[in-house]
Amino acid sequence: MVPAIPTHYYRRPLDRPRAAALFAAFFCADLSGWVQLLVTTWVLLHMTSAPLLLPLFMTARSLPRLAVAPFAGALADRADRLTLYRVSRMLAVAMPVGLAAAVGGHLPTAPAVLVIGAVGSLVAAIDQPARRGLLWDMAGPTRLVGSCSLSTGAFHSAAAVAPALAVVLTARLGSSGALAAAAAIAGGAPLALRLVRRLTGAALPRRPYSEAHPLGGIRYLLSTPRALALVLLTGLPGLAGRAVAIVAPTMGGAHLNASLAGTSALASAPGAGAFVAAMGLAAVGDLSDKPRLALACALAFPAFLLLAALSNSLYGGAVFLTLSGAAGGSFGTLISAMLHLRVPDHLRGRVLAL
Repeated sequence: MVPAIPTHYYRRPLDRPRAAALFAAFFCADLSGWVQLLVTTWVLLHMTSAPLLLPLFMTARSLPRLAVAPFAGALADRADRLTLYRVSRMLAVAMPVGLAAAVGGHLPTAPAVLVIGAVGSLVAAIDQPARRGLLWDMAGPTRLVGSCSLSTGAFHSAAAVAPALAVVLTARLGSSGALAAAAAIAGGAPLALRLVRRLTGAALPRRPYSEAHPLGGIRYLLSTPRALALVLLTGLPGLAGRAVAIVAPTMGGAHLNASLAGTSALASAPGAGAFVAAMGLAAVGDLSDKPRLALACALAFPAFLLLAALSNSLYGGAVFLTLSGAAGGSFGTLISAMLHLRVPDHLRGRVLAL
């Protein structure tokens, strides 16, 4: 029998200073991650002669994270999530520093990049359940949509800015310098989280639940089909959104004969739309009919993509891609909020780690 969560467990609703600091932490973390990925991918493609290094690097970034996810989730169910997330962000600063050293010639490039990618994957495994669980800890059930919007908005805005930033940094500083700049950006996250702690108060006590088996989240999902469906649905916006970011420049160059500026606008449009929608949901704070609104966003997302593909105008394509980003980002936020509301708190970290 799981004890009831004490009423004092929930923090007060997110106010503007805490929301701004939390968004800054998420944005710095996501922007640094995107820049690292883009620059490292470019290095592996153009500075090495082994084409298999890129898929090996992507595998190294994924497999360790999947393997330790249940254990990282159990850790997030036992510790104060704000402290855990801050520690993970401090560890994450070392990843671009190591990559910069490898690319700069101080380490064997290919082996070092693969090892650093694997270590970074382990850090990300701790990061994910701590960050997602923190959204609940910071807001509780009444402002959950708003807190989830902060995470969604940070991710999509960073994805929109990162390609241009990576190009500028690489052109001016070189690959090693761009990765060093990514480390500096990553350092902003723990600083912002320190401010969040100061505005929030003392750390939450260790949770009193005695059972924190790493496989508890998997068992819960297998016995709760609706929660399992929500977990599967959380992956859809990421898959579709990233595909749009890849296809949009091709559409601009091949279909619309757009200039470099126009192609960049098309590539950034989905992220801009998702950011605006996320900030709108954050301002609303909560919505009573989340399932119907999520369904509407799910239907609107492919409709706007189809209109963008059929558009013969650069401006029309940009507008429809912006609207598709708003629909996709809103869908992801609402699904995440619905999952939070369904999962018991003593299992939150282990479920969200998956």
